[in-house]
Amino acid sequence: MPRETASARAQRLAALLEELARTYPDAHCELHHRSPLELLVATILSAQCTDQRVNQVTPGLFARYPTAAAYAQAPAHGARERHPFHRFLSQQSPQPPGLLPAAC
Repeated sequence: MPRETASARAQRLAALLEELARTYPDAHCELHHRSPLELLVATILSAQCTDQRVNQVTPGLFARYPTAAAYAQAPAHGARERHPFHRFLSQQSPQPPGLLPAAC
C-alpha cells in the first residue's frame, strides 16, 4: 500500500472533522480547563473517576501547579497521602512519568 501524502491526510482529516461536527453539533468538553496543560491533567484524572469529581479537585491542583515546569518539579513521594483524591488514582493507568504523582 502506498504511503499517504500530507495533502491526502489533510483532506481526510478535514472530512473527518466535518463529519464529527455534523454528527455532534453541540459537543463540548465536560472537564473544566483553561489551557491544553490543564486539559491534559484533567483528562488523565478523569480516567480514574467521574468528570464531576475531577472538576471538584482540579481548581486547587491547577493553582498549585500552574505550569508544566511546576508539575516537573513537584515532589513525587508523599503526594498521594496529602491529597484526598489519592484513592481514585491507579498505578495501572498509563501516564507521563511523574505527572500523576505530582497531580496527587
